[in-house]
Amino acid sequence: MILLMSLLLDAGLTVTGLAKRRGKMLMCRFAAMSVLVNMSAFYLSEGLAAEFGAAAFLEAACVAAAKLFVIWIFLQKEEPAEGMLPVYLLAVAVSLCRHADPAAGLVCESILLLFVLYSDHAGREGRRREAEELAEGTPHRHDLYLQTIEDSYRKNRALMHDLNNHAIAMRALADNGEYGELSQYIDTFSRKVKAGMFPVRSGSIVLDALLADKYQRAAGLDIPILFEEVRYTVDLDNEDLCTIVGNLLDNAIQENRKCRDTAKRRISISISSREDSLRVRVRNPLFHELKVKNGLPASQKPDAEHHGMGLKNVRRVCDKYGGTLVWDATETEFSVTADLHLAE
Repeated sequence: MILLMSLLLDAGLTVTGLAKRRGKMLMCRFAAMSVLVNMSAFYLSEGLAAEFGAAAFLEAACVAAAKLFVIWIFLQKEEPAEGMLPVYLLAVAVSLCRHADPAAGLVCESILLLFVLYSDHAGREGRRREAEELAEGTPHRHDLYLQTIEDSYRKNRALMHDLNNHAIAMRALADNGEYGELSQYIDTFSRKVKAGMFPVRSGSIVLDALLADKYQRAAGLDIPILFEEVRYTVDLDNEDLCTIVGNLLDNAIQENRKCRDTAKRRISISISSREDSLRVRVRNPLFHELKVKNGLPASQKPDAEHHGMGLKNVRRVCDKYGGTLVWDATETEFSVTADLHLAE
């Protein structure tokens, strides 16, 4: 009876965690650990009762110890590794297969608990190594945007080469009165032209390609990007430039994707420079309850440590140039500003 009440209490904690938007995977992990720990307490109390005689205080003591452990697990904020749901479900299913022998049951539960803990740890370590490799690969990111420039140039050359053929085709449709098909043809041609164009001309081919890449990606997700100002007249290392602008726009795009109403999606970016300083500001709507960790907004993704690298890298670059990374949030909008000082 005490064990049943303990499980019901843990179910209440699970519902509370979901209500506070702690994350479904985090609550799945908690539920699995709760079953494992409570079943271990059950087998332990059965073994003690068989050895020393049935006593309510023995069961209560075992359940109380288990409850302290479960509450400690509930208070942990470290997100579980990705792909752990099958492991949690398997652990729960095997745990609920009751053993007649308390000793065998306790051993089984202990093995399952160690298996879940090890799998979780191994998964986080794997993602941590990926994050480190990603960080090490960041210096070559601007090469990707140079490739974007080359691809855009190639597309524009192909369009210009076939421009006369397109004009002939559109003229033929107009002469035959096929205005519906003509309209579709023009729309298709216009999209191809826009896809090969840069939305802004900043004076830096790397920055232009970077902004074009993010602009096209956002457009494909029905997220409009407004360029409030793009004035880039400083000589910033391309790697650092890509780190700042790329990460800030990636975060804004991810936040917008949380809203199904595309009419509410938007991103505003301002890039301004004066002699030896650079300011990059990005604003976007806020669609979740913001939590702060180490002075920065915490990631809402299952693997928060890995996916929280973006703003950390931006702050690292700001610190490198003696600048600041300042963010502000209201109930409906998030804004972040990176200021860099480039004096020799």
